Amino acid sequence: AEAIPFLCIKGLMFLPMLIYYVGYSSIKGMLDLWTPVKLGILFQLLGMVFYPSFVFRPLNLGLAGIAWATVAAEIAAAITYIVIFKRRDIITDVRQVCKWPSVKGFIPLAVGGAGMLTREMVINYAFVRATRAVSAVDATGAAAAAHTVAIQVWQLGYVMLSAASSTAALVVPNVVGRYGQSW
Repeated sequence: AEAIPFLCIKGLMFLPMLIYYVGYSSIKGMLDLWTPVKLGILFQLLGMVFYPSFVFRPLNLGLAGIAWATVAAEIAAAITYIVIFKRRDIITDVRQVCKWPSVKGFIPLAVGGAGMLTREMVINYAFVRATRAVSAVDATGAAAAAHTVAIQVWQLGYVMLSAASSTAALVVPNVVGRYGQSW
């Protein structure tokens, strides 16, 4: 019974999450490796503060609080990346972020990102299934809140590991190309 409102609330995060992911990847693609790492850690820590606050005191939203906390953290991340893009003159107007791409421009993005999209869908599916299973344990939301905090700790490690692998994927080929080293 609680899963439907939970998923409806969580559905509000998809556009902010898309902006966050595109911002994260775009800035890494410009070889600014530290900004996404710092922001990723910041948003994971923000989530760790939000989850107990939304589920228990002061908001006492129960299981729905987990979804609202996630939405709030994703909106904060999306706004942060939009502000960074505006400050760096990557975009001049916020409407550019929400504009539909042309089909001609979208096809290469879809083909190139299909593997990453599949990976992220599987990870998110696993998180939703695990949250659903934990929420069935008790109606108070205590187990779900504890589970969500544990997932945040895991995601913090995941962000750091992903940042290290992305950094290596960008830096190592540049170093090898520049200095002619073969490993």
